[in-house]
Amino acid sequence: MHGLRLEHPLALRARGAFHVYVADGARVVVALATRARAAEAARAFDRVVEAHARVEDPHVPKIVARTEAALAFACPARRDLEGLLFEREGARLPFAAHLALVDTIAGVLVRARDAGVATGALSFGSVLLDDAGGVHLVTLGVNLSGARPDGSVRADAQVLAAPEVIAGAAPTASSDAYALVALSRALLPYVDLPPMVAEGLAGRTGKAAAYLGWESLAVLAAPPGARASLEEWRARTRALCADLDVVPDASALRATAARESILPAGPPGGFTIARDGSTFQAEGAPPVTVPPRSPLRRILAGLVTRWEQRAASCSVLDVGELGWPGEQPDPEAGANRVYVAIATLRRLGLRDLIVRTDEGYALDPRRSIQVR
Repeated sequence: MHGLRLEHPLALRARGAFHVYVADGARVVVALATRARAAEAARAFDRVVEAHARVEDPHVPKIVARTEAALAFACPARRDLEGLLFEREGARLPFAAHLALVDTIAGVLVRARDAGVATGALSFGSVLLDDAGGVHLVTLGVNLSGARPDGSVRADAQVLAAPEVIAGAAPTASSDAYALVALSRALLPYVDLPPMVAEGLAGRTGKAAAYLGWESLAVLAAPPGARASLEEWRARTRALCADLDVVPDASALRATAARESILPAGPPGGFTIARDGSTFQAEGAPPVTVPPRSPLRRILAGLVTRWEQRAASCSVLDVGELGWPGEQPDPEAGANRVYVAIATLRRLGLRDLIVRTDEGYALDPRRSIQVR
């Protein structure tokens, strides 16, 4: 992959200008989606390399390899926030786990600030988790999972960036405070909230409502030079936790991360798949019927054909043509619907079978598959 030797890389994020992969159980790779844009990305990569060299923190993985189009991090992460919350319908994060997560990120940003590093943007794709619930922030300095090839911030509902950074200003500790609070707020719809916090969000009175009002005014609505610091935000948040009698709990985060891991915990099992993509069954699991007259059936059938032929992976364009033959959507829209279709097949039960490669998507060649 872009000059790196990887065994069966699996995609954590396969859209946008930079894709994120896990490999070998101990590395995370951030790679340009289009290698031809490598010259544009060089300065962004430089900033990331410098940031990760300067920040000494167990949650900031070190870079172990660099090519013109990819960075490899020594990192055991197996999931990002997007996958944790979106790939399984109804996935929820315990409130205590949410508190532990955002407090950990705040601590990292404080230590980054002390090292002279600011990023100004966070996203669901830049916060990774391992099976022990460990939090890993990749691409400090530039949030590559939410950036254009040149490193500038890309407009995305899951990219949380300070307004001045979106406008092109250099990131600061103040913009990091904004990004952290924006990330915390963006996660709340996926969190099991205590009644007092839910009521605060609904605009009712009480300590949680007062805290949320302060957070909005002192961080999200304040100009860069007048924002509350990360330390003040942490102090206010801890005071709220004391009032609610809630303790940030990393073990709750660990349990959620392990349950939602993208990689199999044990030896890979086999699959039986209908040649037309209509049904499949994982070893030891009940059969699954893929919705009829659905792009999902055509995509699965095409992946099966490639697997039988031992052919190359299906590119994103190939998958789009399988699912929606003859259509020519806008490239970004086409890539997004392919991403959603693959995520849906994984949710149905193929999470451990469909893998992301440098070329596109494929059925895992390590698996035993019976086609009928």
